[in-house]
Amino acid sequence: MEQAQIELLVMESQMGDRESLDCLCRYFHPKLVQFAFKISQNTQIAEDAVQNSWLKIGQSLLRLDDPRGFKPWIYQMTRWQTIDLLRRQQREVLRNTDDDVDSIACQTNIENTSLIKMINKLPQLEREVIHLFYLEQFSLADISQILSIPSGTIKSRLYRARNILRKLME
Repeated sequence: MEQAQIELLVMESQMGDRESLDCLCRYFHPKLVQFAFKISQNTQIAEDAVQNSWLKIGQSLLRLDDPRGFKPWIYQMTRWQTIDLLRRQQREVLRNTDDDVDSIACQTNIENTSLIKMINKLPQLEREVIHLFYLEQFSLADISQILSIPSGTIKSRLYRARNILRKLME
């Protein structure tokens, strides 16, 4: 879907067209789940975070001033929701130390390519930057907005992540 189509669907959604929001959801949902999975490494948390994100997006879409900012905005919202769920999970694990922690760590849909395995070994923030830059093809400015950090920091994290990946490949 092209940026112009996305912007039109956002504007129609802001005017109350449910079909437009459904179309945006169908298009972005799998991408957001993949992004949330990169952060959490847990399929259930990724699905829940994206579901929570869509609820928040539906409630606050009218407050989005510029339809061009929709894509970074929904990724930022998904990142926040994923981090919130991870924090809740960690608090629950600490409360229930007698429970079987392995059931929480159960993961499915893990990609088996060697490059993906190497990317998954990166520290969380570097993994997010690599995913957003190469797999989602966001600009440095968009990644800066999504992660709420300066673009110079994004550049240094990309540089560091590439160096780590280069060492892992050797």
